[in-house]
Amino acid sequence: MKKIKVTKRVRAKVPWYERPPLLFGAIAVLLAGAGLLMAHLNRGSNSPEVLGTGERTDGTSAPAQGEPATDWHAEAPDVLAAGAELPPASPGKLLPPVRIETLGEAARVRERFRKARELERLAFDGDPSGGAPGGRWLETDQPVWTCVPADSLLSAFSPSASEAAARAALVPSAECRPCCDFEVHRDRDGGLYLLAFVDLETAEALGGLAPDLALPPAPPAEESAGWQFWKRRQNSDRGVWQGGRILLHPDLDPEAVCAVVLPAERLAVTGFESARAGISPATRILEARLR
Repeated sequence: MKKIKVTKRVRAKVPWYERPPLLFGAIAVLLAGAGLLMAHLNRGSNSPEVLGTGERTDGTSAPAQGEPATDWHAEAPDVLAAGAELPPASPGKLLPPVRIETLGEAARVRERFRKARELERLAFDGDPSGGAPGGRWLETDQPVWTCVPADSLLSAFSPSASEAAARAALVPSAECRPCCDFEVHRDRDGGLYLLAFVDLETAEALGGLAPDLALPPAPPAEESAGWQFWKRRQNSDRGVWQGGRILLHPDLDPEAVCAVVLPAERLAVTGFESARAGISPATRILEARLR
């Protein structure tokens, strides 16, 4: 007898994610679920003042719910607010530092510091590049203020600079560049002062020593084992004491929000750092020792 040959055709099973109807259906369900989840999460986080934003209608930042606003004055009671009045300025004395939040406040605080010592802006004769060269502007009896490049301050206020060299190095700029020029004041008695911006911690320490700026001695260095590298980082020479190092910014900066006018005789400028943000010009940050 002849055997009957039976053949069976087997189709390959296609995974569900290779079937367009099932794949797109699953994606639609996933997106819909994610949208419902995000809507549920945002429903409880939106502010009742301006929905979808973290700001009030007056343009100020709204504090997060359940989170108290930071009171910087409680941390730095010896630092004045931008609208506070300055006390009378005495020759060679330190005025209290001022906390600033905007560039407009910075301009107004600069003007109040100048009025405290009755300063007028230095006038240039003829060509602005050579109207007041060298130390000629320091020979006037009138109290004046001007802007001086950071490079000139490094030469004039260096620890080894003589008085004659310092006067020759203080060449003023006709225009004040907020990136790299510092404001220098000269009072009626011939005293020089440097207006700069510092961080809140440094400003509080300086404000606590105003007006005499009687610097305490440097704290003793803590001995640490060679393998304790984190303690070596803490043993920094940065601080407000005799020989302590501070950083001076030429203008308002996120890291320097307090304006202070320091007597130049109490500073020894040892160098500067360059910091750049985006395409803006590099900012010159002075490194100075207190003396």
